Amino acid sequence: MFEDFPLQFERPLGLLLLVLLVPVVMLARHSWRTVSPAKAWGSLTLRILVVLLLTGAISQPTLVKRGEGLTLMVVADRSQSIPLPLRQRSETWLKSITDVKQKDDRVGTLVVGRDAQILSPADPASIVPGLEYTGDAAATNLAAGLRQALAILPRDTASRILLVSDFNENVDNVMAEVEVAEANGIPIDTILLSYEHPNEVVIESIRVQPRARVGQTGEVRIFLRSQAPAAGTLTLLMNDAPIDLSPSDAGDGLHLTLPAGPTVIPVPISFEEGGSQRFAATFTPDSSADDSILENNVGAGVTFVAGGGRVLIVHDSSEESQ
Repeated sequence: MFEDFPLQFERPLGLLLLVLLVPVVMLARHSWRTVSPAKAWGSLTLRILVVLLLTGAISQPTLVKRGEGLTLMVVADRSQSIPLPLRQRSETWLKSITDVKQKDDRVGTLVVGRDAQILSPADPASIVPGLEYTGDAAATNLAAGLRQALAILPRDTASRILLVSDFNENVDNVMAEVEVAEANGIPIDTILLSYEHPNEVVIESIRVQPRARVGQTGEVRIFLRSQAPAAGTLTLLMNDAPIDLSPSDAGDGLHLTLPAGPTVIPVPISFEEGGSQRFAATFTPDSSADDSILENNVGAGVTFVAGGGRVLIVHDSSEESQ
């Protein structure tokens, strides 16, 4: 009944102190015959003011200004895990949001990859611009997008967040920010960008020993996974120099026919130099039909190789040093 009133009270039970006005007025009337009218009215006014101030301090009044608009903050995933045609279709659909918004509604836009970038603030005149992301698109950090959206939402309208993603996050935890939004009463709508890659080859990891010594031999193990049978060439670099994986064939690469599922390729290595030894493996498919995304066809590892012992002699005589 009173929810539409602009004046609200955090502790409405404090208003019960207003009943003190009754004894205050009654006591004042008894003293009117012994004092002048001006003094009687001044005393009564002062007492009533004290009761009103005390009541206001305890009941904590708040002036509420209500708005009719809605702020929608769009958080769009622009990471490389989403196929380009799907990203383009989602961008076209998001741009149509401004066609149905009301006069007092506001739209803001963020894009996310490894971090979040604000494209347009929440403003009645804002539109959904081209969803261009200029950061590192090799990672997906949805938590950063939600965190940024919550930070820039205006406080004078109702708010919602629209999260558009394939939800393959690999940085931070988006559910922690969802709990923050829920605690603040801000609903989050989601649009799942679903897709599938029927043929895909991935280098899951390169495992190398972390430390070695000069002259020691070791092994580099390359872990691949293929969704379907695929053929291609595997190459391995050590400090940017190619390692011959197939001495019997021309070239340094090893031609493979991968079955569906995981495959492990062991490569023996001899450490002839000290320092950090960097390894980089790449799988190149024979046909683009066997592999949809080439960005996940690389892997890297590092081994730190300790050199042989040395002795430093410091002397003022070259003969003694010899």
